[in-house]
Amino acid sequence: MSRRHCRVACINHHCSGTVKTAGVGHHVDYLLDTNPVLVTNFLKYLVAISTWYASTESLAKLAICLLYKQLFPQRAIHILVNITIAVLIAASVAGGLADLFGCTPFSAHWGTPAEQAAHCIDTEALFVWGSFPNIVTDIVLLVIPIPVVLRLQASTGLKVGLMITFLFGSM
Repeated sequence: MSRRHCRVACINHHCSGTVKTAGVGHHVDYLLDTNPVLVTNFLKYLVAISTWYASTESLAKLAICLLYKQLFPQRAIHILVNITIAVLIAASVAGGLADLFGCTPFSAHWGTPAEQAAHCIDTEALFVWGSFPNIVTDIVLLVIPIPVVLRLQASTGLKVGLMITFLFGSM
């Protein structure tokens, strides 16, 4: 078996193992009746995944910020990009820490809904307000190149093409 096929087999085995150990693909009511340990395992995975996501979701936007710092030499843009970088880093750190330490004791992350309500922060509010900085930084990163492109001494077609490029690049 080639090295490539071995990797696919290992990846597929890992995925099927995760499905077996966390009950992914089954209704939670069924799992609670038949094997509640799988629900607990799923919630443990969820803590790890949500913490990882909250901590790393802004990496692509940070890369765009660094690109903008190279493309646009204007001081005002550099200040705006630096502020955006600070907001992205602060939101990532805060989101990761809130996800990780949102329950006391830590095991309340995978406790019953009553235990989670009593010992954990309001995750719904965390998700709503945690997405606010991401929305703001998305808008800022979409708007930054517009004045620069509009001031270019170039044809309208080229300006439109650049605007479309920046908009698609942000997706």
